[in-house]
Amino acid sequence: MVSDNGDVWLGDHAFIMCLWASRGFRQWAMRLASPLLRPMARQAFEAVSRNRRNVSALLRLKSEAELKKQLSEVTIPSCPIS
Repeated sequence: MVSDNGDVWLGDHAFIMCLWASRGFRQWAMRLASPLLRPMARQAFEAVSRNRRNVSALLRLKSEAELKKQLSEVTIPSCPIS
């Protein structure tokens, strides 16, 4: 992800910044930026994309450790390079 100012984010940080870019998802982005959940950012982004309502409840009601466990079960689709 590249900002208007030329800042570049890669990997987990890019997925967190994509969430941050939408005001409605900033609270989730802040939570996923924690050291425990940051490695799970791509899984969270995929889960949000699939089912926003359930993820919203999940992020509000679970501890970070519980959330990490659930996100580790999310399969990330492969991204073919063209």
